[in-house]
Amino acid sequence: MRVRSIVLLGAGACLLMGSSCPTSDPFPPPPMHSPVFTSLDITGIKTSDAYQPAVYIQWNAPGGDSPTIREFVILRKKQSSDSVFSVMHYGIPDSVSGDYDVLDPKDFPVQGVYAKRWYRIFAIDVLGRPGDTSAPDSIRLCWAPRPGAPVDTINQNIFTWYTIEYLAGYFTYLFLWSDTRGLVWTSPKPNEPSYGHETLDSFLVKLPDALYPLARGVYWYGLKVEIPGENIQTLAVQEFYAP
Repeated sequence: MRVRSIVLLGAGACLLMGSSCPTSDPFPPPPMHSPVFTSLDITGIKTSDAYQPAVYIQWNAPGGDSPTIREFVILRKKQSSDSVFSVMHYGIPDSVSGDYDVLDPKDFPVQGVYAKRWYRIFAIDVLGRPGDTSAPDSIRLCWAPRPGAPVDTINQNIFTWYTIEYLAGYFTYLFLWSDTRGLVWTSPKPNEPSYGHETLDSFLVKLPDALYPLARGVYWYGLKVEIPGENIQTLAVQEFYAP
């Protein structure tokens, strides 16, 4: 009889305290599916005092009946010899669908060599549960083009650059950034690819008349090369000053 009274008292306490007593959720949230990468693209990003090449990573959030997302986590593998992926960025808000992997000049290979980088991504729900991790996606880095002299731009309203030989079926074009205005102009992407020779291939592009003469200040121009098919890209960034 005494044992029965203790059980009844415990049940009554739980009723009085409401949710303070642990209960199991009869309808747990469904598992979190993996996000899906939509593109890996090299571009320039402003750091503390300069523009630098970076891989811009974009993705779509898990669809279907996935629970509410708290954050995204991006994993990265830089070398094929690495056995595991390591965390690149975490705590990415659920409202964000793009992130940057800022590249060091040493990340770009020497002529005739390609460097590959792999990425994976997963989401964490509002309960702190990690979801499925995406399949790996990758980008290959090739050696960078060589800028011409910045004085060409100041005096003649043109940019010149050179690509190292032996590139096959590539596109090359230019970005122009202002220290205060961000991206100012992107040259048109060629309709047809170029094919490398055993010597340097030279390129030239003229700034639009509306931009010239450039307002006084610091600028950066980025020379981009894309080789389609296996997502091979590179970007060389150089600074100059317009007086």
